[in-house]
Amino acid sequence: MMGVTSRPWAEFKSAVEQCLPRANVISAEPGISIDAVTGEVTHQPVGVKAA
Repeated sequence: MMGVTSRPWAEFKSAVEQCLPRANVISAEPGISIDAVTGEVTHQPVGVKAA
């Protein structure tokens, strides 16, 4: 994959939202947890372990 570049998650999220305006788009970056049942999104500082 020579010449491939990476783009910020915010740009990816924005592109998906433009294609699917009714979708609830959440980019799960480091420190973000998403409950599979409820869809609740929580943020935890990176490097801090949960008890």
